[in-house]
Amino acid sequence: MYSKKIYQSSPRVNLSPPVLASTEARPGPTRPYLASIRACPYTAIGNHSHHLRATPQAHHFHQETPVTATHITSRIAASLLGGWAFVWGFSTLGITGLVALGQPYDEARTAVMLLAFLVFLTAFCWTFAAASMARVWAVLGGGALLMTGAAWLLQRSLV
Repeated sequence: MYSKKIYQSSPRVNLSPPVLASTEARPGPTRPYLASIRACPYTAIGNHSHHLRATPQAHHFHQETPVTATHITSRIAASLLGGWAFVWGFSTLGITGLVALGQPYDEARTAVMLLAFLVFLTAFCWTFAAASMARVWAVLGGGALLMTGAAWLLQRSLV
């Protein structure tokens, strides 16, 4: 088992944790998969059946990319400009769709503008949480173009 722990103490008050005087190394776990479970930061969540193998492939390694000024500027521009364009498309399609369904224009505009605030807030927050900036620009820009185009076609069919 483990060796007997001998603690060193000093005559003055020492607030740091005690230091082990023993030089004997602690033995490893008796079952090899326990080492992979202790080493993985994801043991508190989800299904961890992949930890039953003691292989290097069982671990999750994430490489962080350095944050540059261009990266931050792109996120801010996407959150403000891309979010605004996406909400513009959402608003035009929502108002046109409700008017096409028989809702009066003023009521349709009020209902969609109330929802537009939540859509903008969601797009704004998602822009900073998303892993890929290309995906952010594609979703916000593409969604804005598709919804505005669909609203334009729907409006033309109504008039």
